[in-house]
Amino acid sequence: MRFVRQSLIALVSLVLLWAGLSATHWLPFSTDVQRKSQAILAAPPLTAKGSRNAFAAIWLSHFDIPALEIERVAHDDVERFLGATFEQRVKFVTSAHGRYRKQDLDAASQSALCMRADGDCLARMRSNPELARKTLDDHALLLANALAMEGDDYYHDEFTSQLSPAVPRYSLIGLLRSDAALRFVDGKQADGLRRACSAAASSRRLALHSDESSTQAMESVGFVASTQMIADMLAEMPKEAPLPAICAEAFAPMSDAALSICDSMKAEFHARADLMRPPGSIGARLLFNDRATFDAMAPAFASYCSDDAALQQAVRRTETSLVFWRICGIDGVLFNYAGCTLAEMGDPRRMTAGLVERLRNMQRINRLMDAALDMRLPGWSWSTSHFPEGVWTDLSHVVGDAGTSKSPRFTIPVPASRLR
Repeated sequence: MRFVRQSLIALVSLVLLWAGLSATHWLPFSTDVQRKSQAILAAPPLTAKGSRNAFAAIWLSHFDIPALEIERVAHDDVERFLGATFEQRVKFVTSAHGRYRKQDLDAASQSALCMRADGDCLARMRSNPELARKTLDDHALLLANALAMEGDDYYHDEFTSQLSPAVPRYSLIGLLRSDAALRFVDGKQADGLRRACSAAASSRRLALHSDESSTQAMESVGFVASTQMIADMLAEMPKEAPLPAICAEAFAPMSDAALSICDSMKAEFHARADLMRPPGSIGARLLFNDRATFDAMAPAFASYCSDDAALQQAVRRTETSLVFWRICGIDGVLFNYAGCTLAEMGDPRRMTAGLVERLRNMQRINRLMDAALDMRLPGWSWSTSHFPEGVWTDLSHVVGDAGTSKSPRFTIPVPASRLR
């Protein structure tokens, strides 16, 4: 009996010790790598910066708001959102509703335009140009708003929350492609090509200078779709036709460093605050330590921003650890079980592979388009030496992706009649 009594006392003491340490959030301690990761993630953006943020224009793109008022309306929405409760954020809508005229693309309108990223936009416009023209006229507000965004050079999501309301932009990319294609098939080839290159340049800027992963993914697809349409236009134009200056910007060399998703991962990390709020009850507090949870998550997110050897080694080590304590370690599991589960579920490596591949396809197709533009230079002749090193390897990764989540099909526009 004495042994049983002593065992019970020891067990109760351990439980009380565990409860005390868990409730006070004293353990687990922050490691050097975690502190370094937090500092990296708190640093200013590397690429999501510039002179004109597209946030207000995209957030309010479906409303007829005077240019001088749009920033004020967006600012008021942000202030109201940041001051809202969790439940209010879930149901949040802009204050522009009911105050300004709103325009949307219904299913019939979308079917008349180039909304599919892997479709032949020129062929669609030729199939029923009158319907396309009427649809664009009926949605002149949306098209004007989309054209106005082409001067924006980066995207920063000012809602900064996992609960950020959806930002509609994909339909606007389709409108820009449709407008450019219709002008081209109407005989205004130079104007159509210029507008198509402007759309591609806009998508390129926002894909490479954004702190929001879905925006990067959407704009990268928009860039590829616009580029395919430009390639199709060039295949129909005389070889001596001059290229608009904006085309050079759209297809300037794209370095590996430009494909960074660091700012998106910083924003993603900090946006999780809404979903990982400190618990109110003592029971929840025993199982969830918000500080330790963010510490545990930080290295994986920071690994997209730094080549620090200790940080990269710590992240690689989690890939070979047992799932149960992969992210947090044994002390994290013991004193932050619920937080460790959330950290494991929120590991960014689960969602970044597709985004990185989309940006890689942007780079591959940019190189292919650069080669295609070289074909138009005087004296060009058919020779693989004219293509950048590795372009054929890149081509094998891109062609054939139609219908997948990576990118639409892309072909180089070199009609046989033009080869010498």
